[in-house]
Parts: sequence; C-alpha cells; structure tokens
Amino acid sequence: MDIRYLLELLKSAFEELSNYKYAGTAIFIAVTFVLCFLGSVWPQTYTTTALIQADRKNIIEPLLPGRVAMTEVPPVSIVIETLYSPRILIRAAEEIGLINDESSDREMDIAKNRIGAALEHKIVDDNLLRLTVTSDSPEKSYDTLTKVLEVFNEDASKQKQDESKNAFDFISTQVNKYKIQLEEAETKLSDYKINNMVGTELGVQNRISELRIELESLEISVEENEAKAASIRSQLVNESVFQEARSKLATLNTQKVEIQNNLQTLQLSFQDDYPDVVSAKSQLAAVQYEIDYLRDLYPELPSDISSDEITLFDELRGTLSDIEIENKSLKRRRTAIEALLKKENERAEKITQDQAKLAELTRDYDKTKQIYEELLQRRENASLSMTIDKEGQGMSYRVREAPTYPTQPTGLQAMHFVIAAPVLGALAPLGLCFIFVFLDPRIRTSYSLRNHLPEGIDILGSVPAYEEASAPGFSAFSNKLILIIILLSLGCYGYLASLLLAGQ
Repeated sequence: MDIRYLLELLKSAFEELSNYKYAGTAIFIAVTFVLCFLGSVWPQTYTTTALIQADRKNIIEPLLPGRVAMTEVPPVSIVIETLYSPRILIRAAEEIGLINDESSDREMDIAKNRIGAALEHKIVDDNLLRLTVTSDSPEKSYDTLTKVLEVFNEDASKQKQDESKNAFDFISTQVNKYKIQLEEAETKLSDYKINNMVGTELGVQNRISELRIELESLEISVEENEAKAASIRSQLVNESVFQEARSKLATLNTQKVEIQNNLQTLQLSFQDDYPDVVSAKSQLAAVQYEIDYLRDLYPELPSDISSDEITLFDELRGTLSDIEIENKSLKRRRTAIEALLKKENERAEKITQDQAKLAELTRDYDKTKQIYEELLQRRENASLSMTIDKEGQGMSYRVREAPTYPTQPTGLQAMHFVIAAPVLGALAPLGLCFIFVFLDPRIRTSYSLRNHLPEGIDILGSVPAYEEASAPGFSAFSNKLILIIILLSLGCYGYLASLLLAGQ
C-alpha cells in the first residue's frame, strides 16, 4: 500500500463525510461532550514517593576501623520482603487507624491487602529502593507511605538491636566457657611443672658428660693398676722361684761347709783311703754337683741372698697389696658411676618425655589463651556494636528522599480531557469515514481497479464521477447551519470546560 493509494482513500473519506455532514457534525459534538463529561468524572490520583538507601557507611566506622562489627544490611530483596511482610503491613494499618485491637482477622486481612496493593516498589540500584503509594486522597497517600516507613525503621532498628544483643550474649557465653578452660589448662601446666619436672635437659646432659668423663678416667686408672699388678705379680713369681733356689743353694752350701769341715777333721786323723774320708769326699762331690746344677739352671742366681733383696720383695708385695686395694676401690666407684650414669640416662629419657608433655600442655594453654583473648576482643566489639545500634549510629536504612505531601494529582487530569475532546471529536467522523471507505468493496479509485485487472491489461484513462449539483441556496444554507451548530457547540463546550477547570 503506497502513499498514493492512501491519499485517494483519504480523499474518498472526505467526500463521504461531505455527503453525511449532519451525521458527522452530530458525531463530533457527541464525542466532544462525552470526553468532556468523562474528564469531569475521571478519578484523580495522588502519588507519594520515597527513596530508601541501605547505608553501609557512617561517621563511626572510619573512627573505629576493624573495632566495631557493624550489623550486616540485608539485600534489597529482603528489604522488599520485610516491607510486604504481614507484621509491617498490620502495624502500619494500626498506625493509620484502619484497624485496632478489637478488629477481626478478616478486617486485618482487608487492611493489610489494601496497604500492600497501594504500596509499589522499584529497584533503582543495588542498595536503592523507591517506594510509591497511590491513592485518591493526598492525605491517604502521604500518611500510608509515612507510616509504613516509620514502622519499617522501627522494626529494622529493633532487629539490629536484637541481633547485636544476641551476638553479645553468645560471645559472653563463649568467653566464660574458654575462661574456665584457660584456668584448667593453667592449673594442669603448673601442676605438671611442680610434680614432673626433675631438671633441665641441658643440666642432665652436662651431668651425663661429667659421669662419662669420670668413668673413662676410672677405666684408664683400673687398666693402669691391673697392668702394674700384673708386672709386680710376675716379679713376685720369679722371686718365689729364685727364693726356693736360693734356699736350696744355701742348704747345699751349708752341707758343703759341714762336709768340708768333717772331711778336714777326718783327714787329720785318717788317710785318704779311709772309708769315712772316702764317704765324705763322695758326699762333698754330690753336694758340689747339685750346686753346679743349680748354677747352670739359674745362672743369674746370686751366690748369696742380701737383706736389700729381701726388703725389695717385701716392698713389691706391699705395693701389690696397695694396688689391689686401690683397684677394688676404683671398681666399686666405677660400678657406682655406671649406676649413676644409668640413672641419669633414665632421667634424661624422662625429661624428654616430660618436655613433650609440657610442650603439649603449653600448646593447649597458648591456644586456649589466644582464643580467650580473641573472644574478649570480640565481646568488646560486640558491646560497642550493640551500643552503636542502640544509638542508631550503626549500619541502617537511610531514607534518602523522605515522603512529601502531594499537591498535584498524577495521571490523566481534566485539562488533558478538555484539550483532547475537540481534537478527538473532529477526528472521530473522519476516521469512521476512512474505515468505511477502506472496507467498502466498491471500486472508487483507478488504483483499486488496476489491482483487480488481469495481468497485461492496463487502464487507458479515468473519468471523474459526475455528481448532480444541488440547489445553490440549499447548499449554502446547509453549510451555514452546520457552522452555526458547531460554533454553538464549541461555545457551550468552552463554558463547560471553564467550569470543569475552575472546579479542579
């Protein structure tokens, strides 16, 4: 459908309107006055708005950074749920005066639904919410939104205070609990130190080192004494052999001297072949043989035993006795030191176990103390937070734009109807004629005819329709009559419109 066809339809519509000028005039007047009447009875609405912001920052937070646990602000969705909750709506209805303590449940539900239907919301930002209340009265609109905000702020403040108090009570309970645990841990640690600590690990290690050094020194002394005793024993063993040989040699020498004396006596009295002399010589030869045998067996054997040698052997025996006594004493001391060393090793092992147990008790004590101190700090923060919430300085909802009393109605007003009525009244008959022409199946234009012709057949020309001219006098009278009617109608309309606007 091109513009040419629309222009032809519009032209045909004007032609139809000229044919039905009285009907068109009647439609114009009817539509105009109907719209004017509709404007006079159209209900006026008044809207009150407010903007709520969940303010997470305030003057207190920069002054006490990290010291005060501010109450968490719920998201906007929870704010909306809170605003539309039954407790808020019912309390707002009570504040407005829609219900009282004697109202029935049905009346409460009606009042609650009425306020909920009037209350509208729009999320402006993550923490901004615009509330709107529309009513037929500015007082109702303003009072409803104001009371809802007051009830909401009171409820939010109470919830924050309850939350802060519950947090403070919970932390206080935990503080008391950990205080008892800390006292128990401190008592266990103190008792263990008193009853089980038998020294320090360093002191025991030093004592063990001293005992080991002393034990090594004793071992060396015992070995030296045993070596000395072995040497003296070997000397004393040789001395006993030599002593026996010396004793035998002395006996033989004595026998030799006696035999020689006897032989000399016999030789003075008898000759050499005398039997006693011969026997004495034989005895002397036998004794000399034994003496020579001993000399050959022990070449280092002296011919005589001196008193110095006897004294030396006595000293060696005394020295050996002293060494043996000292060695026994050293061995007893070594046994005692070994027992002490074993005891110190057991003590060192016990100290190691005690140190491990002490470290465990110390860790428990330090951990409990750390938690206790943290809880004390948190209780202090919770106390500050509770105080701040009571003073209204904590995180809260801030009314960024307070409700204002509406002075002008919103939506369609009488002025809109007064302006739109003549325009729509003039367009109504023309529009009806245009629709009639558009839906009329009769061919009125060459464009319509061309669309109905078969392909290959074109229109050579078009002849305008011949209309029988009406009487000149009648046509002029008719036009003047319609003009007078329209002017009178517009005059009446203007008067009614002025009354309507004056009454607003």
